[in-house]
Amino acid sequence: MLSLYFTVLFAVAVVAMVGTKLWLASRQIRFVAAHREQVPSQFAGTIALTAHQRAADYTIERTRLTMIEILVGAAVLIGLTLLGGVQALDLAISDWLGRGYVGQIALIVAVIAITGAIDLPFDYYRQFVIEQRFGFNRMSRRIFWLDRIKGTLLGAASSVPLMRSSQKMRLDIR
Repeated sequence: MLSLYFTVLFAVAVVAMVGTKLWLASRQIRFVAAHREQVPSQFAGTIALTAHQRAADYTIERTRLTMIEILVGAAVLIGLTLLGGVQALDLAISDWLGRGYVGQIALIVAVIAITGAIDLPFDYYRQFVIEQRFGFNRMSRRIFWLDRIKGTLLGAASSVPLMRSSQKMRLDIR
């Protein structure tokens, strides 16, 4: 019965977090859109109206994408936690690799890979559609993919030793 309360508390917290983030983002969009037609007086002498409007349009478009990202991220979080996604992965991986250290690392890697794969289209769209449209993109697709590969390798290189040391600490505590 206690687990039901934690489940409900978790679901309420996720809904509250998503609701708050979406509310704040929508307020940001409304504020930027409402002030799009006039440069703030502090900057009126240095920023042209067209540049201000372009910055406002850019902010609105990025914020809208962020709102979609928030919804998708929440759906993935609910799917992995409350709908049994992590448990299904754990069962599949433990059938394949066993319940030992390698299986635990594989589970963590699988969750990171899934969430990374879901984030990837948003990152790509942000970089090569939004940034490109507003003239801010200075990155080639080759550099984009190389950065992702380097980040993955760096994350793996730094995470595995940490997981290994936490595994050793757990064994020492027993």
